[in-house]
Amino acid sequence: WKDDFIPFCRRENVPLDFYSWHIYYHEFTRMTSRVDKVHELLRKYGYTETESILDEWNYVVNWTDAFQYSMNVVKSLKGAAFCAATFNTCQNMPVDMLMYYDARPSTGFNGLFRTMDYAPLPSYYAFYSWSKLASLGTQVKAVSNESDITVTAASKDGRTAIFVARYNDDNNEVAKKYVNVKIDGLTDDVSLTGHFTDSSYNYTEVPLDIEDGMIRLNMEPNSFVLIEVI
Repeated sequence: WKDDFIPFCRRENVPLDFYSWHIYYHEFTRMTSRVDKVHELLRKYGYTETESILDEWNYVVNWTDAFQYSMNVVKSLKGAAFCAATFNTCQNMPVDMLMYYDARPSTGFNGLFRTMDYAPLPSYYAFYSWSKLASLGTQVKAVSNESDITVTAASKDGRTAIFVARYNDDNNEVAKKYVNVKIDGLTDDVSLTGHFTDSSYNYTEVPLDIEDGMIRLNMEPNSFVLIEVI
């Protein structure tokens, strides 16, 4: 529909403040390709200021034989790492807003709260970690050279936070691996905290190792950590 709708708006000189769309996926190349295509289509027809809003997204392999599996993932640690990786990936892409579907405890797509007692599920801690990062307000450069590692960093008034996520859709990948985080200007007198979410922890503070000026994280295939530097 977008290939008809957006050209129609241009022909009729209709102002377009935002364009909302949704996608369910498990492979990030499918999501990032759609982000780029929407952005390119809006620009092609002159809507350079129009917000691109991804207003529904979540983990889905398919809507048939793997649908029940997908709903189980949504409520799992893997689903939480998927959320964390989505945040990090979309932060540096031409998409303006993300609306996770959804947070109603009674629905299969809810990965935030347990249905019976509203206790937090793993994805809750991805959102909580991101909110701590976003509260600093100013993004600073952070890059990853690992295909399954995504990262975003922010800083304000001498405080820096780094959100590192390891997402892997291959259930046969079970080994931990060391992830080295290099921070420019890191000295021995800084205060460091790391809050891990993995199979053992839910946003739990864990001591961080520093070797040769780098923070060394031992991360499971689907996990994430918020590092705070003071």
